[in-house]
Amino acid sequence: MTRGAAHGYPYYQRQIAKKFRRDAYQACLAYIQGQDPAWWGAQKGPWLSEFYLVATGMHDMMSLSYKDIEELLSKKKSVCQKTLQHNIKLCRGLCRQWAQASLRLGSRAEWNAAVRNARLPEWLKHVRFLDRLNRRHRSSDRKRTGGLRATTGVARHINRRAALWPWGMAMA
Repeated sequence: MTRGAAHGYPYYQRQIAKKFRRDAYQACLAYIQGQDPAWWGAQKGPWLSEFYLVATGMHDMMSLSYKDIEELLSKKKSVCQKTLQHNIKLCRGLCRQWAQASLRLGSRAEWNAAVRNARLPEWLKHVRFLDRLNRRHRSSDRKRTGGLRATTGVARHINRRAALWPWGMAMA
């Protein structure tokens, strides 16, 4: 295990809620609990929704492997890696549904206008999120430029993470 060996579930729960923003975290959790998902595993209970929301955040936001998550959370709940993978995938889908129902992302023009009017640090001035229209052109850009056609390395990183994390716009 590479990181966080001294930390357990309560630490990661606080970190995920902080990164996610507490009100959005609570709203997403309430949505997941309202859907009554069919979690894999022998243990059942109302606390499983929050457990898997935290595990999903650990994987997607903190880039921890399933093996690391399994080891770090083993004191809270014993879970095998395949069950963890399935339930994180299920939770990710529920979070995506919540985000689509709850968040208004705006059009490309609205995002560009907001960025123009914001006071951003110099290194962040030219960063833009790629939308679905832009993604269609990326394969031809790769052929010509050898990589994503983004203005900075930061943009490439942000765009990759936003594509992985379905409610990325709610993050700080």
